[in-house]
Amino acid sequence: APAQLPTGRGGIAAATGSSSTCIFLDNGGLYCFGSNSDGQLGVGNRSSGSWAYSPNQALLPSGVGAVAISLGSGHTCAVVDDGRAFCWGYNGDGNTGDGTSGEDRTSPTEVSGTASYVSISSGSNHNCAITNTGTVKCWGDNWNQALGLGYYTSSDQTTPQPVALPAGIDVSSIATGLTHSCAVLETMS
Repeated sequence: APAQLPTGRGGIAAATGSSSTCIFLDNGGLYCFGSNSDGQLGVGNRSSGSWAYSPNQALLPSGVGAVAISLGSGHTCAVVDDGRAFCWGYNGDGNTGDGTSGEDRTSPTEVSGTASYVSISSGSNHNCAITNTGTVKCWGDNWNQALGLGYYTSSDQTTPQPVALPAGIDVSSIATGLTHSCAVLETMS
């Protein structure tokens, strides 16, 4: 059966992770369903071994709406209309970007820093986001140099780190995979 959204609301976009799905609505509301074993639905709890078969509203801060969403293996991230990013769920590799690692987050947690984001992409256990100035910041698991820091380190990054891109380049889109990231670059004019 199709997912039942709130009456009178339409879905704008959907994103899927390895075991859950989120949909943001025409009013900015964010609804998620599927596995919640790591708190990736953002509803304030986790439910190991059980599934949410109908959409539940993620607990984004009052007064903001989602404009972009992305799901990894056990975590979820969203950019909201004021440019902030929030992540929740599995945090074993610094996935939530709030400066911590190890304790999962069952509610949306604001990503550290002052960047204003326009889009986000989540790999298995890392995230990359495009800022409103066309740069990219990544955080989480840095296995295989997935974060693009420009120097060798395999250390996880618990806060957003700038990606090493050539000068005079803007990023128009980004995609992340299991342990890698790619960006479409544009020369500034």
